[in-house]
Amino acid sequence: MTTPSVDAIVTELAARSISWNRMRRRIAAALASERPEYEPECHMGPYVAVARQRGAGGIELARRVGAALGWPVLDREVVDLVAAHLHVNPSMMNLLDKDAANWVTDVLGDLMPHAMITRDTYTHELRRVFQLLAVHGEVVFLGRDANFFLPHERGLSVRVVATIEDRIARVCSRSGMDKESAYDEIKDADRARAHAVSHAFDCDVEDPLYYDLVVNSSWCPIDELAGVVVGVCRKRWPHQNPGAIGTSRSG
Repeated sequence: MTTPSVDAIVTELAARSISWNRMRRRIAAALASERPEYEPECHMGPYVAVARQRGAGGIELARRVGAALGWPVLDREVVDLVAAHLHVNPSMMNLLDKDAANWVTDVLGDLMPHAMITRDTYTHELRRVFQLLAVHGEVVFLGRDANFFLPHERGLSVRVVATIEDRIARVCSRSGMDKESAYDEIKDADRARAHAVSHAFDCDVEDPLYYDLVVNSSWCPIDELAGVVVGVCRKRWPHQNPGAIGTSRSG
């Protein structure tokens, strides 16, 4: 197997940056225009939505899948688009975007300052951004319940799970926490995510029927799991160009 040159890698990274900037401008323009509230589902996809338990390795899996397919992996970029459309500083989205804080607006309700963005407003705009990005197609979404916002038949929904021991070890390695603190963070994140999905979609986030694939990173290395996901994508969408990072069938 030929190792790519430094110039080739730099060129590829530059192309990805340019394609994402182009995509972001298109989505921002669409959000600002008088477009229909919901995009036709038949125009969406293909996409991969990666959901994960905290510390299960979903971030690494999403990045490997995106690299193999040549599709951008969107994480915080989705929130940045919502913030730009609402004309607020992206940092204001943190309270609503963090799993551990999803209960705040539900509990405080009208006590929240009117200038703040409510959870319902955030969810509404998040849905619009996901739909517009899905119309662009050829994208990997990381987290933020993308699979619940988008039509399942137009994409591939993957959930990454792991044993609590492996999740604790990964969180400790990434953050430097001790095991007890990591365990508490994981449990808080699990509870908050379950509450958010139940509140917004009336669904059980643990129900495997909401996902096309549930993969266990304690059972199999992340790179092998990513290979499985990529294989499913290529079988499901055999005519897609895996290197067409910035292409769009929607024009």
